[in-house]
Amino acid sequence: MNIDKIKVLRGPNQWARFPVLEVRVDLGWLEEYPSHTLAGFNERLMNWLPTMIEHRCSIGERGGFF
Repeated sequence: MNIDKIKVLRGPNQWARFPVLEVRVDLGWLEEYPSHTLAGFNERLMNWLPTMIEHRCSIGERGGFF
């Protein structure tokens, strides 16, 4: 995995109304291993980023991201 680019977006931008980092990542050989095939991946991600449970982008409901 390589980080190809990190860009600081100050103020309102296409992703959020506040400053964020936009990061482009090249997964390399890891592209062959989608996250849904990795045992325990979602559980570990939920523990690492607990507020993502409230993110509703996928199916429009609580927990839809996972």
